[in-house]
Amino acid sequence: MRRSEVLPIAMLALILVPSTLKLVGRAAPAPVAESARAPEPVLPRPPATPRAWFDMVRTRCTPGEVRLATDLNRPPAGAEGTGYKAACFALAGQISTARALLLGLPEADRPQGVAPVDDMARELAGRGRHDLAGPLAELVLEFWPDREVALYAAGMARWADGDRSAARDYLERFLELHPDQDELTDNARRTLSYAQEE
Repeated sequence: MRRSEVLPIAMLALILVPSTLKLVGRAAPAPVAESARAPEPVLPRPPATPRAWFDMVRTRCTPGEVRLATDLNRPPAGAEGTGYKAACFALAGQISTARALLLGLPEADRPQGVAPVDDMARELAGRGRHDLAGPLAELVLEFWPDREVALYAAGMARWADGDRSAARDYLERFLELHPDQDELTDNARRTLSYAQEE
């Protein structure tokens, strides 16, 4: 090949090679790095009902945990939610806080608010835990003086504590309001008969 023919080919190569490299570079662009994003936090769904809330926190209704547990996991709004919060404090032995919660309700809503405390008192009394049921029952009686099962639970708790006079008052009132023959009346009459023998 003559020198006069090589020169134009070499010049053409110098022009075409950079253009070809640009095209190849464009065909496979480098991936764009996406900025790392933390996943959205998944918040626990709040319980649908006040009772579901109480079931969730119940094991933490203890003197050392009750305040933190109820602050971090607030109950549903309303009288029933407040009532279950009061029941939690009452179970923890903090009766004055439970009372304050119930007194904070409008007067018309207090019967609904005290109902969960009454439920817990009945449950504990049914298991024979009069030591725990008694303070809850007496709190119930402050708002619901003629609540039969609360009178029974308070009377049995006072008897177990050795306070015979208070036990007699509660149990006699219970028998006035609850004349039906059942296990509760049998226990109340038996306990009162022991009191008369002393």
